[in-house]
This record gives sequence, structure tokens and C-alpha cells, in this order.
Amino acid sequence: MLADWAPVQQTYAGLIEVEADWVADHVDDVLLLDVRLPEEMDERLGRIPQAQLLPLNELKARLAEIPDDRPVVTVCHAGMRSGQATVLLRQGGFTRVANMRGGMLAWQQLGLPAIRRNPASPAA
Repeated sequence: MLADWAPVQQTYAGLIEVEADWVADHVDDVLLLDVRLPEEMDERLGRIPQAQLLPLNELKARLAEIPDDRPVVTVCHAGMRSGQATVLLRQGGFTRVANMRGGMLAWQQLGLPAIRRNPASPAA
């Protein structure tokens, strides 16, 4: 069994992934880590309300800030950077880690809730 906390799957490349619909149903049980850049939060895909932003380029230096009391699910635009983030987290000693397959693209395709900045409003 790959994990006892989620129905994860392992890719051919060895990444541990979980589906977006499972994440949506268990968002309060995991730490959702969005590894995109801050400016990407206002793009059309928006962001998941419960997600904590920690850009991939800062992740390695900030591993100590990540609590280990819950499994960590990483997310990005399409799943590539968040896949890299799972590798960094595992190298940093985190064992309950998975990438959200398909990233925010999959989240949007499922019609799941996301915070989007109103394009008609001025930038804050």
C-alpha cells in the first residue's frame, strides 16, 4: 500500500499523486500547499481557499515552516512544479506527501471552488 491516508497512485516516474476530487472532499484533513508564484494567484484559475502559498523556489529553504501534523498535498498550475515539490518534501523528511494530479487545471475542470480576483476591480 502506498499510503494509509489517501487513495494515492504512483506515476511511472515515481511521483505519488492524489485526485483533485479527493482533495476537495478532504481539504480540512490535509495541508494544501500551493507552490505557484504569488502573481499566479490572480490568474483565471484562481486559488483554493484553504491553500497555503509557498512558492517552489522558496520551498527548500522554508521546509521548517511546514507543519507535519497532517499529510501535505502540493498543487500548482498543471502538476509539474507541485510534483517537484513532493520530491523536495520527501527529501526533507516528510513521508505523507502527494501531488494533486492535474493541478489547478483539474480543479477548475471539476468546477471546484476557487478564489478569483474580480477582473473588473482594480488591482489591490
